[in-house]
Amino acid sequence: MFRSHARLRSGALAEDAAARALEDDGWTILARNVRTRSGEVDIVALRRGVIGFAEVKARKTPGAADEALSRAKLRQVARVSEEIVASRGLSGRERSYIGVAVDLDAGGAPAAVRIINVEEIR
Repeated sequence: MFRSHARLRSGALAEDAAARALEDDGWTILARNVRTRSGEVDIVALRRGVIGFAEVKARKTPGAADEALSRAKLRQVARVSEEIVASRGLSGRERSYIGVAVDLDAGGAPAAVRIINVEEIR
């Protein structure tokens, strides 16, 4: 499936906004768009010794990004994180799984960003 230039740009802007929100929440961004055989993690970050693996979802309909952050998607992120920590010798580190919902305005620019607790994701 091919994504339009505008959609790719909106996705990149959403990930930039998500990274800034995580930094504002005390996370240090270690890597973005980390790919393994099992998939991809949008953002890998570190805070107080905990490695965070973030999935970013962006939608133009307010609240729709929150709904796109499903438990199934975070399970996929957890599988990918296993490969990442194993390949980097970090298997003993505490981990956190983070959802970041980004509402986009009509032009595709980030309008609102929310960090969602994994416990709140259905």
